[in-house]
Amino acid sequence: MKTLDRISKILGSISGWVSMVFVVAMMAIIVVDVVTRFVLKSGILGSYEIVQLFLSIFVFFSFPFAQYHNRLIRITLILEKLNPRGRAIVWALGGALATVICILLAYALFIQAGTPSNLFIRTDILRITIYPFYYIASFALMIFAITLTFDLIKSVAAIFKPEFRQDHIENPEKV
Repeated sequence: MKTLDRISKILGSISGWVSMVFVVAMMAIIVVDVVTRFVLKSGILGSYEIVQLFLSIFVFFSFPFAQYHNRLIRITLILEKLNPRGRAIVWALGGALATVICILLAYALFIQAGTPSNLFIRTDILRITIYPFYYIASFALMIFAITLTFDLIKSVAAIFKPEFRQDHIENPEKV
């Protein structure tokens, strides 16, 4: 479990840094665009498109970061009524479903990026090719799937070993 925690921490940290870099870049572009519009009466050409593309990278890389830090939305209304083992089973089932859906989404994005119709789609103003951003999103979703898989392993272990319940199921904020 320590190895899984270490790998999750590395993936979460890298994803967090990537997200942070793109948020700062978006802020810088928007600030420079506003200032140049005010001072020079002309903004940055295509700043809206650049911010849109950067936002997609930010969002997809924020998922593994949020998963590692247990900051994704969890509905605990039903879980509070279950015993600890029942909670662990529900967490494992939810984790399995989330992992499968994430893998399917990553696969779909990867396939979508390579379709001939997407190879020639570009943004309107700067003519930036879109398909690399599909690959980046697919890569980020695969990192998310890995972190979900590690959490799924911990959830399954918590079903059978009560010592894992304390850290993973009953007190998820500890991480």
